Amino acid sequence: MRKLLLTFLLIPLLYGQVSGQELIVGIKGGPVVSGLLYSNFTPKTGHRLGFSAGISLLKPISAHKDLGVELMYDQRGYSDQFTYTNLLGEIIGTFEYTYLFDYIALPCYVRFQTSKDIKWFLDLGLSPSYMISARTRSHTMDFYGNKGPQRKYKFDPDPFYMSRFDIAALIGGGVQFKIRDNIAIDLNLRYTNGLLSIFDRGLFEQYMLINSLNFSVGANYTIK
Repeated sequence: MRKLLLTFLLIPLLYGQVSGQELIVGIKGGPVVSGLLYSNFTPKTGHRLGFSAGISLLKPISAHKDLGVELMYDQRGYSDQFTYTNLLGEIIGTFEYTYLFDYIALPCYVRFQTSKDIKWFLDLGLSPSYMISARTRSHTMDFYGNKGPQRKYKFDPDPFYMSRFDIAALIGGGVQFKIRDNIAIDLNLRYTNGLLSIFDRGLFEQYMLINSLNFSVGANYTIK
């Protein structure tokens, strides 16, 4: 966790060594839909709807290329269904559990873009992240299978052989609108594909990878 924050603080200093001193600082946020890309253990899983928010830094290195890094709070997870039985072994209902994983992510990417006031861009890179919270959300249930209110339960991921660290391949794109000489608004659609299993591979037969689709709106300010 500390290494992620330190890296984010050091990158602007490294960018300053690249041609010129111009730096683009931004804030961004939006909804995220995430789920399991593949799993033999839970083959029919659903999605979690969450959100992400954070700050971004872009360093122009040419008219059509930027280096980018972000510090983001990301909500990820997936949903699964379980069948419940009573003390007699009789099926009394099927309930959905949603697994809520919260991450601090550090997306690093190269941005390719047009050079007009309305810019179209493409982002390619990697996104390391660290899990800071793990919870489940489900309905309560009585002996007869009647649903009660939804509740969230926090748990420690370590005893369940869960990996707190992940790294994902990143691809995204969007459009940026110039409002003033040094202020712009951008709309961004991004897909990330986890490269590391969220569980230890020795515990399950196959990897369980998290992927996510994120739409964000951002505001950028250029420091010259």
